[in-house]
Order: sequence, then structure tokens, then C-alpha cells
Amino acid sequence: MIQVKEFRGRDLVENINLFLSANPRYKLIDIKYNQGFYGTLEDISSSSQALVIYEVSGNESN
Repeated sequence: MIQVKEFRGRDLVENINLFLSANPRYKLIDIKYNQGFYGTLEDISSSSQALVIYEVSGNESN
């Protein structure tokens, strides 16, 4: 079964790596990354998200 997990905020790489290392039986299919910027000229902020797409075999599910 193909599933997805969304990550937001800081430390995306660290959090994704922790998730994958904690679930070595999951087969990684793809990672989609997005970064958005918003605000005014005086105050610009950003937001980062990643969507991890992976396959779970058998009766495993998350």
C-alpha cells in the first residue's frame, strides 16, 4: 500500500531521515519539497514542507 507523510517546519532533513531510519521496511518512492514566502517588503517569512511518499508491504500501515 502506498502512503504519504507530511513534514513541516524546521529540520525537515533530520525529521525525514529519522522517520526513514525508524521504518527501514518502508520503500521510499519520492519526496516532494515546497518552500513558500509570504509577508510584506519589510517582513518576509518562509514556510517549508515535504511530502514523503513510501510503500508499506503486507499488513503494515501508518
